[in-house]
Amino acid sequence: FLPIFIKNILEETAFRGYLTVKMEQLTQNEWVIYLVVAFVCQIWHLPYNLVFLDDAYQATFFPYSKVLFVLVSFVVIAVWTIMYTEIFFLSRSLLLVVLMHSMKDALNPLISEGFTVISPDKTLLVSPLFGVIPTLIYLAIGLYLRRIRKSKERLHS
Repeated sequence: FLPIFIKNILEETAFRGYLTVKMEQLTQNEWVIYLVVAFVCQIWHLPYNLVFLDDAYQATFFPYSKVLFVLVSFVVIAVWTIMYTEIFFLSRSLLLVVLMHSMKDALNPLISEGFTVISPDKTLLVSPLFGVIPTLIYLAIGLYLRRIRKSKERLHS
């Protein structure tokens, strides 16, 4: 967990601590913020996903082609961006986002080492990293947190 946590301190400092804050200074439209941060995050991960990520290792999480992996990861990263950004907007704390990101990344060894087995024919549906059901839950959480933040903003204005 510690190496993942340290890596995520660096990532979240860049994505939430710097890029999100700078985008917030440029626009009040959080949808633009989500899109830009998600796009930069995906581009950041693209070389790792396409070149450095071992095919056999990737297949333990996503037993489909690299192209589909990249396309699905665009959607997944966009959804995670909404949730993580709203956690950051509500708390103004990088620590909470780093902890959430680290807990999500802690699933990787559980899956890759076989402690948790997801049937390849169910990956697109239930995988905690790429599944439709978990992704919709993450989206619902992000949008719910957005609604809470918007309600708080209306009360303070």
